Amino acid sequence: MWSRWLENRRMRRYRFERSDWERCVAWWPPAAAVSGPLREQWFDLVKRFLLRKSIVGGAGFEVTDDMRWTVASMATLPVLGRGLQLYRGWEVVVLYETQFCSDLEHEDEHGVVHRDEEWRSGEAWEQGPVILSWEDVQGASSMPPYNVVIHEMAHKIDLLTGSANGAPPLPVGVSAQHWQQVMAAAMAELAQWERDGDTGWLDPYALEHPAEFFAVLAEVFFEAPQALAQQWPQVYTALAGCFRLHWQQDRWEVAA
Repeated sequence: MWSRWLENRRMRRYRFERSDWERCVAWWPPAAAVSGPLREQWFDLVKRFLLRKSIVGGAGFEVTDDMRWTVASMATLPVLGRGLQLYRGWEVVVLYETQFCSDLEHEDEHGVVHRDEEWRSGEAWEQGPVILSWEDVQGASSMPPYNVVIHEMAHKIDLLTGSANGAPPLPVGVSAQHWQQVMAAAMAELAQWERDGDTGWLDPYALEHPAEFFAVLAEVFFEAPQALAQQWPQVYTALAGCFRLHWQQDRWEVAA
């Protein structure tokens, strides 16, 4: 458990220049939608994230302070409405220069275990690190809406319930049953779109698993909230309730 007093003391001793942070997020379109007092809260959250989490290089990759600012900024936007307690239980972000190779094991119907290699842009381990490709971090805000940091952080939030199943912990007053109904209906609709050959603005990777569906939707929610609200209003409303953030007149506001 982090002591707020101790953390505040550590923050006074470290060099966190507001100008450095502003420069690092200036290129990222969602950053411009956080303004006023909420932007001050975001900057504070970024600093606390950097105190609590180590962002280190993998395979000899040298991580700069600018990279840390960028990753921390993207990572904290999803918890701006609810706080860093959603990132409890882990401490490290590993940053590779490009995509990294992950060893995967699966058991077939005969009980034979197979081992495969897969190149990935991000991973979130249960009670372990978040692993990211810096090249893919820089690819944020492309189309379809893409953000590998938000995607993997959504997995970390999802894992707080004990498994990554697309049912993240919801704030008090938000119905888990309604969440499940909305997400099941949306996933079925996306599957129909794919059968019809048109998934449009949503990455069909979302159909891999309910956990991936939630993570992809989190990307869309923060990278293209207006499009999501227009095309899938019930899904947008469910996500706004989950993250306690609402898109209002081209700006983010904390939802009641």
